[in-house]
This record gives sequence, structure tokens and C-alpha cells, in this order.
Amino acid sequence: MTRQLGFSTFFITLSSADLRWKDFIDTFVRHSGFAIKKSYTFEEKTKFLRTNPVLAARLFERKFTSLMKSFVTGGACCLGNVKDWFARMEMQLRGSPRSHMPTWVEGAPKYFGPQTDEKTREEIVKFCDKYITTRFPLLDEDVELHNIIKEVQTHSRNHSKSCLKYHKTLCRFGFPRPVARRTFICEPMKVDNDDDKECCKKAKKHSY
Repeated sequence: MTRQLGFSTFFITLSSADLRWKDFIDTFVRHSGFAIKKSYTFEEKTKFLRTNPVLAARLFERKFTSLMKSFVTGGACCLGNVKDWFARMEMQLRGSPRSHMPTWVEGAPKYFGPQTDEKTREEIVKFCDKYITTRFPLLDEDVELHNIIKEVQTHSRNHSKSCLKYHKTLCRFGFPRPVARRTFICEPMKVDNDDDKECCKKAKKHSY
């Protein structure tokens, strides 16, 4: 699709929050012939999930379809007028589905690499700021959203096994990272002389 449509506007990863969706777990419980409870332990949730992979995939597909119709391709159109998209589903080790999805938005500014002119760069930044935010609401503003972001959208200082997959001490995702106060296009540093090489070495050192 990239050959026909060019580079996608957004690349979205949607992970199933099956361990947080009680209706999911209740469905697994009913399907397994057990009585529904008010709450379940983590071990119970993962066990029901592992033993019902087909049901988990079907339930995720229903939520995914509803999300696309209500927020992406129609309804609220949270990303603008999406003219095309493609989704590849995969299963995580615990049995949870996940979707990787490039989307193409009509009228979105296009990035052409380092040769992109300044006006287009400014348009790209404005476009990103229109649809993407990193705002972290305070507890007294929205308790539920605050807790969700803190738990699932914040990279913990206590790196997971996935973070240290390729190196015992370095996070493969590059965290912690410097805080950016504004949106900008990050491009590879140009190395034309020895001074530039030294700057690159220092930048790589501080990035870890």
C-alpha cells in the first residue's frame, strides 16, 4: 500500500486491555462454566485468557470494529478524514490480541526527508499538535484518566524484561529520554567533520 499511497500519516498500535475489561473476563468465566465474581485475581484473569484464545480474539475484533466505526473511520473522526487503513493482528505471549495499523489521512502534510522545506515542516508540526497530545491530567481533573495514563502510558523507571531484552542495563526503547517542550521533527545528526562525530558520541552517551 505504501507504493500506491505513500508513507502513512499515522501508525497506530492498539493493544487489548483484556485484563482491565471486566466484561471480557466475565465472558471467559461464563464460557468456562464458572460463576461470575465481583473481582478476579491476576492469576485467574491470565488463566481464563490463556484457555480461551479464540474467544479473546473474537471479543477484541468486536471492540476493534466498534472503535474504528465510532472514532477513526467514522463518527468522531479523531484522526481527521481517514481515506485508507490497514491492520495486521498479532497475538502476544499471554494470548492477548494486538493490532498494528498504518492509516492515511486526507489532506495531511507529507514529510520528504531532510530536504523537506520549512513551511511543510511547520504544517506537519501543527498537524501533529492538532491530533496528538501528551497532556497528563491532574488527579482532581480526571481521576480515572489520570490513573490510566500513569499505569499504561508512562514508561516506568523499573524497566520490564521487554525493555532489557537485548541489553542487561540499557532500555531498548531509549528511556529515560529528555523532556521535549514542543513538537519537532527529529532527524539524524549530520556528520561532516571530527567535531560533529564528537557531538554524536556525546549525544548517544547522554541518551542512555
